[in-house]
Order: sequence, then C-alpha cells, then structure tokens
Amino acid sequence: MEMMIAMAIGGLVGTALGATLLYGVRSMAALNNYIALDRSGRRALDMMMADIRGSSRVTSTIPSSGPPFTSLSAVSFLDQDNIPLTYAFTSGTLTRTHNGLTQTLLTSCVGSFDLFSHSLQANSWNQYNNSANLGVCKVVQVRWTCTRTLLGTIANTEDIVTAKILMRN
Repeated sequence: MEMMIAMAIGGLVGTALGATLLYGVRSMAALNNYIALDRSGRRALDMMMADIRGSSRVTSTIPSSGPPFTSLSAVSFLDQDNIPLTYAFTSGTLTRTHNGLTQTLLTSCVGSFDLFSHSLQANSWNQYNNSANLGVCKVVQVRWTCTRTLLGTIANTEDIVTAKILMRN
C-alpha cells in the first residue's frame, strides 16, 4: 500500500516537472522567435534607410492588392549611380533587387509603401502630402508586420514596424 502511494506521488511530481520543463522550452523558443523577428526587422529597415536616403528618385510603383494595407506593394528607385533598386512585398516576403540581384530581407510578413512629397510651409514642421506624382516624391513610408510559428501555430507577432524615410538627393 505504501509503495502504491509513493509511486502515485512520484508520478505526480514527475508530471509536474515534465510540464514545467515543456513550458520552459516553449518559452525559450518563443523568446528566440522574438529575437529573430527584431534582428531581421532592424537589418531590413537599416538597409532600406541607407538605400532610400541615397536614391535620386522614385521611378515606378506597383499598387497593393488589398488588406491589411492598401497602398503600394513595390517601389523602384534609381540609386546614386543610376542603377535600378526595387523593394517589394510579394508572397509574404520583403525583397530587395539591386543590380539584377534579388535578396530576401523578411519572410512571413505583410507590408506596404506610401509616397509623400515634402512641402515646407510657414510655421509648420514635418508636413507631408500624399503624392501620386513620382517626380515630387521625397518621402517613402514603409510598414510591415511579421509572424513566426512555434509547433505549427502562429506564436509570435512583431508589432507593426513603420518608418518615414526622407530621400536626400
């Protein structure tokens, strides 16, 4: 009888330890997902900021096909050496195409671009007007959200990343 009680208590303790271990492993995997989301998002945004700030002008755009954002899904530029540069959100990825080489910057993401003209007005600061005229576009707004799965279900979602990037040239 005492042996049965000891085995039952041992089984309960073992189950509790197993559940705690599983919870810890899942939490660490989720934390690693968040770190990967943050790292890839920062890297992509840093690259975009450097490229767009150095671009001479916007050359073309592709409209987005729908929600959650309804702006542009791709924007093409000429860099400072007049080489075409394109950023595009397609099939859940953000890609960068420059000098014929395509690089995937983000996966499992949805995003868009908006174009603005920068107009200086008296007694105002940070005034941007939505611009369909590519010739006067000086500000590119980019935004995205990315997700990661854990054990087959969506477990991590990065908050919407958004930035307005001023073209300097």
